Amino acid sequence: MTTSSKFKVRCPKCGSEMEYIIEKERLGNGELKIRTYYRCPVCGTIVGDQVLSVERIDGHIKVLVEESRRVIIRKRSTKKISVIKKLKELGLIK
Repeated sequence: MTTSSKFKVRCPKCGSEMEYIIEKERLGNGELKIRTYYRCPVCGTIVGDQVLSVERIDGHIKVLVEESRRVIIRKRSTKKISVIKKLKELGLIK
């Protein structure tokens, strides 16, 4: 799920405004993991925000919050470049 935030976060790689993403996952043991992070719609860079783990133990709810400021820089696909290079090598394009 993408959501808007009143805080504007800029991509550390390209400077574009990033989207705030919330993902949830139910694990087999009944635990719920909620991950939040920022993603750049232009270059794909991801900046981690936090992970919430929620589980029920003996009638109580346990919540664990993990802060994550990890930055993942995605590389753009080089497939297009290699296809063009191959077509030039074959003499199909100039």
